[in-house]
Formats: sequence, C-alpha cells, structure tokens
Amino acid sequence: MNHHSLYDVGLLRIPVLEQAMAWLVENGPLVAHPNLPAWTLKALVKDRRIVRLRRGLYLVPDRDGHLPSLEATIQHVAPTGYITGWAALAHHGLTDQDPGRWAVVTPERNAGFAYGRATVDFHTSPSRAAGADIVIASEGRHGPGVTRWATAKQAFIDLLDRPELGPDAGSVAGSLRTGIEGGVVGFADLVSAVTGHGAVASARRLGFLGEIASNSRLPGLLPLAHRSHNWSRLGTSETVARDSRWRLLLPLPVDVIRARAAQ
Repeated sequence: MNHHSLYDVGLLRIPVLEQAMAWLVENGPLVAHPNLPAWTLKALVKDRRIVRLRRGLYLVPDRDGHLPSLEATIQHVAPTGYITGWAALAHHGLTDQDPGRWAVVTPERNAGFAYGRATVDFHTSPSRAAGADIVIASEGRHGPGVTRWATAKQAFIDLLDRPELGPDAGSVAGSLRTGIEGGVVGFADLVSAVTGHGAVASARRLGFLGEIASNSRLPGLLPLAHRSHNWSRLGTSETVARDSRWRLLLPLPVDVIRARAAQ
C-alpha cells in the first residue's frame, strides 16, 4: 500500500496531527499564520486542542496542556496595552457582572478576537497607553499569567471619555458608588483628572453619574460642563431623554439609570 492510500484511509492523519500539535506547542502560546496544512488546524480547533482567536491567529497550550488565561492572552497579543473599562472594574471588585466584552487600550492598531464567550476589542491611543495609571497582576481570575490592568481611577476616566468601553450608564454609576464607598477610588481624584484635561464631555458625564452615585448635588464640575453650548452624549445609543443641568443626551430615562445604579 502506498502513502497516498494510507492518507486516503486516514492511517497517517493521526501522526501528522500530533506532529503539527508538537510544532505548535514548541512555537506557542501565540502562533500567527502557521505554515501547516489547513486541515490540521481545523481538526485541532474542532477537537478543542487549540483556539482560533481570529483569522490566522491561534492560541496553543503549554506542554502540560494548559491554555493561557484570557488576561494572559491579551498580554501576549498586545504586550504594551492595558485592560480597562468594565473588565477592569470587575477585576477591582467594583461589579460582580461578568464582562462579555473586554476593552484594551493599545499604542498601535490591533484586531480584536474572541476567546470562549468573551470578545476583546482594542482601542488605539498612543498617548493614553503611555501615560495611563496601571497595575501589574501576576495572576488572572481565570488562570495564571502576568497582565496589565487600568487602576480603578483610570478605568473610570477611560469610561468617562469613551462610554462605549463599558455597559449602561446606570451600571457605571453603581460601580462608581461602590468604589467611592469602599475607598477604592476618590471622587475628588476623578474631578481633578477631568478638570485638569479640560474635558467638557467627561466633566458632564462625571457630574451626572456622580450625582446619581452620591444622591447629592455636585456643582463643582458645572463651570467646565457649561463651557460649551453643545450637548454631549452619555452613551452611544439613541437619545431618549435629556439632562439640561449637565447638557447630556441620555440613552435611557433618568429613573431607569437610577434604578440600575441601585441594583
């Protein structure tokens, strides 16, 4: 029987798969565009021995069969980036909601990927990546690995500047209340950061969310919030209400935002 016949009946497929797997492990944990037959990669992904993160990019286990955690995988894909937004707030214990979408700030463009049920989105900002307040964690919630996280303060600053990095405004306000009451983040520090950058939209969002989080009036941000007569969006969804005090276009009615903040 010749080799072509052996391939036809599948007798040589298992050795080839094992050779491909051994090569991947040797060159892992992140392998881009491996020079291997397409059918071997499809078979290994189907058998859940490797993970296809995106087109041409594969995640491979170590010699003990352990895959890197999601956090560690992000670090492999974007070594100089940091995890922020809702995932960072969860990391700091300010929400018990599992983030379905993970936001990563990087100095260079990077394509997102999917890992299990999670989706990772990259946001390019060289200045923010270089000057952000971060903490280094040697172990992630889903397994070992060294990762770079935004501090709680930095995560809120990022969310104020880019609401699309997080969930609905009510959930953000609830996390802000938890952070302030627990001493994890200081409201005065956030005000200082926003006013220092002269960020009108961020000042409006912080004032509105801060008043919901504290159940009190916070006039200190109003001069900056009123610097422009244009209105800012609180979120990225269609406008359903307005807040004239903070000149914000709201994606949800105020009472709904308050209710979600209290959950």
